[in-house]
Amino acid sequence: MESLIADDNSYTITTSVRLVRYQGNNLVEVGHGRLTLNRDEYIYEGSDKDQNVLYRFATKSIQYLPVDIGADVQIYDNYEVYQFYMDTKYLPVKFSTAGEFFYRLKNEKPVEKH
Repeated sequence: MESLIADDNSYTITTSVRLVRYQGNNLVEVGHGRLTLNRDEYIYEGSDKDQNVLYRFATKSIQYLPVDIGADVQIYDNYEVYQFYMDTKYLPVKFSTAGEFFYRLKNEKPVEKH
């Protein structure tokens, strides 16, 4: 998959998701929308507790994307947990693989020429 997207600067994955977050000590479905991944960021556009929201998470700062295979990906940001549940069973692994590759691309050191 990495070789497939390495040369495609416009590579993007997007899908419908259900957003689950903590309310007290329980994980609760709080919204739905679309999750998009590109080289620069994960973007959630949809609802969260009856509010329209737009969340952006930089790929440069998310080294690992925890995944429940066949179910969801999780983003931990600023002491908050965002779980994005997907209906298409292979997409959580695809998001995780692509996102971790984008993290490495954003954080690799350029080779110095002497």
